[in-house]
Amino acid sequence: MSSAADDDTDCDDTDPDEKPGTQWYQDADRDGYGNVDGAAHACERIEPTDVSNNDDCNDDDSSIRPGGEDTWYDGIDGNCDGANDFDQDGDGYAHNGFDGIDGLDCDDEDAEVNPDGVEVMDGSDNDCDGMCDNLPDAAGRVMVTEYNVSSGQTWIELKNVGDKPIGVCGWSYGIDPSGSGGYQATFAGRGMETRIEPGELFVVDDSSRPPTVGRYIGVAEPGSFYLAFPRRTVDFQLRAGEIIVDQHPETLFGQYRGYLQVSADSLSIAGNDDPSHWCRPSALDGSTRNVANRVCE
Repeated sequence: MSSAADDDTDCDDTDPDEKPGTQWYQDADRDGYGNVDGAAHACERIEPTDVSNNDDCNDDDSSIRPGGEDTWYDGIDGNCDGANDFDQDGDGYAHNGFDGIDGLDCDDEDAEVNPDGVEVMDGSDNDCDGMCDNLPDAAGRVMVTEYNVSSGQTWIELKNVGDKPIGVCGWSYGIDPSGSGGYQATFAGRGMETRIEPGELFVVDDSSRPPTVGRYIGVAEPGSFYLAFPRRTVDFQLRAGEIIVDQHPETLFGQYRGYLQVSADSLSIAGNDDPSHWCRPSALDGSTRNVANRVCE
């Protein structure tokens, strides 16, 4: 039985791959994938290296091809899948940590965290509004246990008195902003780096000075954490947006001075409301930061 075709449409009868209906594309980098932007040639190859696909998104680099290794955030589609190189979790939002990229995603490894996310009490910023755990449930979960306000060094020490982790990114500390002369210092950082575990101490420091002990997170504007003590009784507030998490009285008069801690037997949200529960730390050199408080005498 003869297998010969009864027409003469084959463009190269010595090559079974070159036949009517086949499209050929230039493969300049010889990686087996044709130029996605290249012109197609019907039936017959022009170059011996032409291939019958046009899946190569960069025909000048043989390492860039379907199945190639893709490195996130380098701006190169290494595997030619067409995915946004700045959206690793595929939630439709690009990472917000790169210059020149209009990114809104504050956690590009979690598809549930983005501007459309739902904020929950989990120690992180779920909706990428720059603030962690800014929900009514935050009230009463973190207390101020120690503070130092001076013209040379400023910090506050916080303690998670709740039963779940909580994040303080985007929170603020200062004088009630509704009053005259209100001042709030906003905490820098985001996500897990500002997470406080239950019972844990955490120090927010003026980041213009290198930290020496414990865990630290700087304020949003380094060098700006200088809270002036007005010459009147005033309450300081720890706030998560509009939520007042903790409030305690300022216990010294005069500007730019104050180094106090809550007595170890009064470490509660209500305990730091009483000025008599505050006293000078056992040392005044900053070594008491992130260290258990003493009992005030």
